[in-house]
Amino acid sequence: MNIAALIAAEAAARDRRSIRRYVGEVRRARAEFARAVAELGYRPFTSAANFLLVDFGPVGPELVRRLARKGILLRDRSEEFGRPGPVRVSIGTRRQMRRLARAIAEFAASRKSSRP
Repeated sequence: MNIAALIAAEAAARDRRSIRRYVGEVRRARAEFARAVAELGYRPFTSAANFLLVDFGPVGPELVRRLARKGILLRDRSEEFGRPGPVRVSIGTRRQMRRLARAIAEFAASRKSSRP
């Protein structure tokens, strides 16, 4: 962590309202994103953190690779779970999470349209 980040963290710690607003934003973004991926048929795990683990099944590694080409970085956790599918998603703003949900929906649609 650099000195600017430390100064910013100290200032934010003094401003409890900013922290509460940020926590509220993360909670709303996480819940909205979890609903969106569940509606697409994927399995989000309950989380109280600023990230969400989502089971994308066998297409998880491919999803991570495809989104990386679009500049969207997710963490494939297949190795830790011993099977393809689990992906760690850091929670951003609601706008960022909506963009991610759209990208995942496009991925899901492209997979359906490419099936015989």
